[in-house]
Amino acid sequence: MPSPAPSTSLPSRDAARPIGFWTAYAIVVANMIGVGVFSTLSFQVHALPSPFVILILWTLGGIVALCGALAYAELVAALPRSGGEYHLLGRLYGKPVGFVAGVISLTAGFAAPIAAAAIAFEAYLAKLTPAASTWPGLAASAAIVALAALHMLRVELGAKAQVVMTLLKLLLITGLILAGASHLAGPAVGFAPQSGDAALLVSGAFAVSLVYVSYAYAGWNAAVYVASETVDVSRVLPKALLAGTATVTLLYLLVNAVFLAVVPMDQLLAVNPFTAGDQGLVEGELAVAFLAGGALFGADGARVIGALVALGLLSTISAMVLAGPRVASTMAEDYPRTLGWLKLTPGRAPVVAVAMQAALALLLLWTATFAQVIAYIGLLLSSCALLVAAGVIWLRWREPELARPFRCWGYPVTPAIFIAVDGWMIVHTAMAQPLSLAFSLATIALGLLGWWGLARAPGAESAPAR
Repeated sequence: MPSPAPSTSLPSRDAARPIGFWTAYAIVVANMIGVGVFSTLSFQVHALPSPFVILILWTLGGIVALCGALAYAELVAALPRSGGEYHLLGRLYGKPVGFVAGVISLTAGFAAPIAAAAIAFEAYLAKLTPAASTWPGLAASAAIVALAALHMLRVELGAKAQVVMTLLKLLLITGLILAGASHLAGPAVGFAPQSGDAALLVSGAFAVSLVYVSYAYAGWNAAVYVASETVDVSRVLPKALLAGTATVTLLYLLVNAVFLAVVPMDQLLAVNPFTAGDQGLVEGELAVAFLAGGALFGADGARVIGALVALGLLSTISAMVLAGPRVASTMAEDYPRTLGWLKLTPGRAPVVAVAMQAALALLLLWTATFAQVIAYIGLLLSSCALLVAAGVIWLRWREPELARPFRCWGYPVTPAIFIAVDGWMIVHTAMAQPLSLAFSLATIALGLLGWWGLARAPGAESAPAR
């Protein structure tokens, strides 16, 4: 029997719902635009040495992200509550699945990307001032602590700061694109298909490269984590998800076209992102952006690019620090006896949850390498997103009478595209990176163990279905 439709008559913005469209849009854009777009080209050119194939790769990544955003938009409009995959997967498939998704969100979804972005921030900052590399890890740690402290204050203050930082990031990236626009029409740019491109498009290397592109696009679903604090959530969040994802897709295509246009392929191939050691890997990744900066802005180009990305990464860290703790807070609502200390007070910042997330990010920062952190993220988040997209189809079949203020455009084709591409990517990645698969399975086991412990504890709590 279908569940009763939740009320969509939500209150206008007040102290309990301080987040409007522009903040939700800023959360999506800032979560998406991080180090990935400036770094993953280093990996792609070695596996796919064709500008045409690389642009197809980024286009496909954007299309898949938009298909995923459409699926999430329908579900969050019908089931408006914070918590992201924890709430959605728990509602769709049962409480144990939701709990595992919550653990994945807290670790691979937010803490690990915060650590990765902070490491990259320090590396770029070192190009501006050598003092940043004098004490490795200090600048990265300071960025996490400072932004966590900001978001421990009033929610409205953190939200406004996020909008300002995201606007600055968009202006900087737009400036980079405009600076390279004249190169896009140059005769030396080989964006046309070449012999052998068809084989590359169906290769395993293309699938694995899509993982790196998906990492760059990760964050298109970020606004769903703050649903309970969003005004008119069933209308605002779908618009923010789609507008933010479309904006970033366009920017990503233009940025990569500029990089490919201004840096010769032989120079791109000369960069070795697979250098052993963490610092070597980070430097290898960042070299592509610095090569582009030198081509666009001369001798000081690296400093210009360094400043652009370092400022942009602060916005990325801030957005994740803002959204991530809402997962823990939502879990605390369902398990008040054991997790109640993480609960969010309406209209106030989740201070304890922010501190816990920052501590976990710092732990990863000081104990794991950049490569390990990046590899850890992809499989888990892709698997959760696939289950959510499949949930749109499942919920329409199981609860056809459920009120759906927003209906997924192109259904069932768009969620099917996301499921097919995401599943293809997951299989190839698991085969190519067994260590990442092992870490992913260990995290799932940890989540199941946590659920089992809660379920068997004296006076065990039972999360309500919402």
